[in-house]
Amino acid sequence: RWHPAVAMDGAKSTMPELSANQLAETQVLGDSSSKEPPAKILVVDDDPMIRQMLTEILSPLGYSVDSSEGSGDALEKLIDYKFQLLLLDANLPGISGFELLKYCKKHHPDMEIIMITGNPELDDAISTVKDGAFDYIAKPFSIEKLTSRVAEALKVQREKIKSLSMVRPATDTNATMVVSTSKPVAQEPPLPGYKVIRTLGAGTMGVVLLV
Repeated sequence: RWHPAVAMDGAKSTMPELSANQLAETQVLGDSSSKEPPAKILVVDDDPMIRQMLTEILSPLGYSVDSSEGSGDALEKLIDYKFQLLLLDANLPGISGFELLKYCKKHHPDMEIIMITGNPELDDAISTVKDGAFDYIAKPFSIEKLTSRVAEALKVQREKIKSLSMVRPATDTNATMVVSTSKPVAQEPPLPGYKVIRTLGAGTMGVVLLV
């Protein structure tokens, strides 16, 4: 099956032969031996053939692929499910892909987004990258380019989540409340032998700290 969005090679379009290294970078192990669940990708495009084509390309690589025909349906799925990557058509009817991009970067900052368009414009490409898109792919595109950019976007997304988890403070289950009878002082150092987690509030008895 061929679609104009996929670049042709001669008279036919085929899945590219990927090297072992490329497969290792591209595939996400979805079997029981994998420690990580398969990456979840949401395809948003009003063209049913595009949605089916992208699903058929990405699913065999081990990705969990869902699709939406427009921004409204996509927004409902984004509320119910967590996706690592969004493949987003820029020219959607109603709420455009550009508007959905801005919404997603505000409300789903951990999710990477690849914009896809049949009417590529330099200004649009620059704008989408500034708005937080990982990449801007013009139709027709090659399957190899698509799978490569998907793998790269998911790699960045995993590294982002990993770095965020490292900087988040660990929860101390043995934390206790200490009441300080002194008045709050700007840039006050931690109590000797304790680490101040956060200030819970201030009252007539002083400042309540969680340590």
